[in-house]
Amino acid sequence: RAPDEIRGRVSAVAALSFVGVMPFSGFAVSGLEHWLGMRNALLVCAAGYALVSAVMIVQALVERRMGRAFATTLGPRSGA
Repeated sequence: RAPDEIRGRVSAVAALSFVGVMPFSGFAVSGLEHWLGMRNALLVCAAGYALVSAVMIVQALVERRMGRAFATTLGPRSGA
């Protein structure tokens, strides 16, 4: 959780990172669709979302079970 003094800045950076990636991801998905077809492109995207979701769930479970100090050694994310 961000401190009150910088909560607006943190929210703005999160929104900008999400919205800023949209044109590039749209371009990548349209390229996948052209190369693999619509059905297979959607399957690739769904598999990517599932993989990222699984990694995030496992990381959250590790943080809860082992504590934040152990989980930060597993990846580049730092606890704040």
